[in-house]
Amino acid sequence: MGRPRKVYDYYRYNTYQYTGTAQELSQKVGLAVKTFQRMPRLQPNERLDPEVGKHHLVYVDSIKASESEYALYKDEDLIAMGTMTEIADTLGIKRESLRWYRTPAAQKRGHKAVLVPLDDDEEEIG
Repeated sequence: MGRPRKVYDYYRYNTYQYTGTAQELSQKVGLAVKTFQRMPRLQPNERLDPEVGKHHLVYVDSIKASESEYALYKDEDLIAMGTMTEIADTLGIKRESLRWYRTPAAQKRGHKAVLVPLDDDEEEIG
């Protein structure tokens, strides 16, 4: 079982932008993960003091890594979809192998399998 990941709503200048984990938000916004880890975190009923800064996160929920949905591709062919546990059971491989497929090291070494997280909210802010 994976460690629960916290999900946040990201606000910039008190305007909602995106929802996701710190890592997902950093990819969408283009800021470092450490920047998101240092941002003020508020509960849903709290308000940000404008003096604190222009960015803040509002805690939404925690999700278990094992509950996240993924797609496993080899070259351009879809091999399997589901949670890490489901994919590992279907293919008869370890979850650790699947996690490794997500790393840049796997790609640098020429591994053809890629594990891609499926993102439910494809909402774009214009």
